[in-house]
Amino acid sequence: METLVQDARYALRSFRRRPLFAAVATLTLGLGIGGTTAILSVVNAALLRSLPFPDPERLVQASLVAAGQRPDEPDMVWSYPKYEVLRDEQQVFSRVAGYARWSASLAGTGDPERPEGESVTAGYFDVLGVRPRAGRVFTEEESRDPGRARVALLGEAFGAGGTTPIPR
Repeated sequence: METLVQDARYALRSFRRRPLFAAVATLTLGLGIGGTTAILSVVNAALLRSLPFPDPERLVQASLVAAGQRPDEPDMVWSYPKYEVLRDEQQVFSRVAGYARWSASLAGTGDPERPEGESVTAGYFDVLGVRPRAGRVFTEEESRDPGRARVALLGEAFGAGGTTPIPR
């Protein structure tokens, strides 16, 4: 312990004699530690932390990719008839659901908002293994009848000054 105290005193004396070196060393250490922390946070959020659903290792996202499509181009959008073929003909997955992201302008008595949402097929919440805290999800019959009124599920933050972001 005495050696550690002597080393600390020697370092402080050296820093007082050369303050520019001390400032550059401290700044370099701060940038290195801050950059490493930032990168590790991104890696943890994107790669290491599992999805907030039961059995996340069983979830798969299927994409349509055109022949010759570059990796930086967005995936093709599934049409509903293509989704129905996948849902009805596939023999690999235990359940299949579809979704499409959207955003809209919402104006009323308060400030206008731009909520984001998803149009989803029946069974979407069953596939993810989640239930609403209140109310219910829509049924298969409600999604098959095009003449029926649409059903909407709202997040807790909807209308409370902000929208609930959709996990990506």
